[in-house]
Amino acid sequence: MSEHDVNGPDWTGVPEAIAKEISRQGEVRTAALMTISLATVQRAMTFASITATATTATVGAGIASASGSPLFAGLTAPAFTAALFFWLSCILCVTQARPIPLHAPGKHPQLLYGDTEYMAGPAQRSFGWDAETYQTSINFNEECLARDGRHMMTAIWLAVFAPAAALISWVAEGAGVGAWVAAVGQHLGFL
Repeated sequence: MSEHDVNGPDWTGVPEAIAKEISRQGEVRTAALMTISLATVQRAMTFASITATATTATVGAGIASASGSPLFAGLTAPAFTAALFFWLSCILCVTQARPIPLHAPGKHPQLLYGDTEYMAGPAQRSFGWDAETYQTSINFNEECLARDGRHMMTAIWLAVFAPAAALISWVAEGAGVGAWVAAVGQHLGFL
């Protein structure tokens, strides 16, 4: 027995050519979403490598400042503040690029020839059922891509604001907050 929803659209009155085209369009859209997904993963990993490098550089500057380097004097808190923003951005990029179970186009033939109702039914109904399945996959894939897009935008904003956060930290340190941060850092064993 087929698992198709009895409350779904009635495909029996749809001409076979139209039902076939609707199904084909669903497959094309699903394939396009797979291509977009691969591009977003590549973009996220590229940005993750940039923010990982920025994290390393700013942590290095913070360590040099904490060690008393005259070149980086007074940059301990600002460097670590920027490093935190870059690190959070990197984590979001890697999270965005993690493997997710996107639905690929096409079907396992066994699911079709193993379904007696699908095989015995009129072609337009079978194509209609395929289109319904593709629409479910498309909805799922678009939801995953939208969520990952939000992660990526947050990562970009964190990286963009890292220098501003470092500047605010530097100004706050100059205003006397730095002594308190240094005392806490020394107490915790970081400095």
